[in-house]
Amino acid sequence: MRRSIKNTGEILVKQNELVFFVNSHQLETWICEIGLLIEGLVEQVTCFTVKSKFMLQKGHKDACKSNCVVKKNDSGEYKFILPQNQLEYFQSVLLRFYRDSAAEANHIHLYGKQDDCPYNLTVAFDQVKPPMTAEQMQKHIEKLEQG
Repeated sequence: MRRSIKNTGEILVKQNELVFFVNSHQLETWICEIGLLIEGLVEQVTCFTVKSKFMLQKGHKDACKSNCVVKKNDSGEYKFILPQNQLEYFQSVLLRFYRDSAAEANHIHLYGKQDDCPYNLTVAFDQVKPPMTAEQMQKHIEKLEQG
């Protein structure tokens, strides 16, 4: 089964990178679709806007710790075949975004290769936590040192 998400954010294609935006109002949809992909309940999730689209697929079980494989078809559409560990990482970032109502960073990279050349799938977020202050960092370090 194949699923699709009509993304309200932009999809930007650069030389060695595809960037897309996950908006907070679509967060639940992204969490569900990535969860279905991880569990093998769907074979592909297509993300599209009016102007472009790309596909996400889960890699084979033997590729569970490798980089993402990036393929581009004749019509210029990208397919990202993601290993289990990258899908789970993406899911955990989305779940923390949901829990906290803001992402921990403004973007993440899912690293891959297209024809032996590095190629990134970059996921950007619209709601981001403010950075930690020096005082908060010091308290965090002291807490870690105390055990």
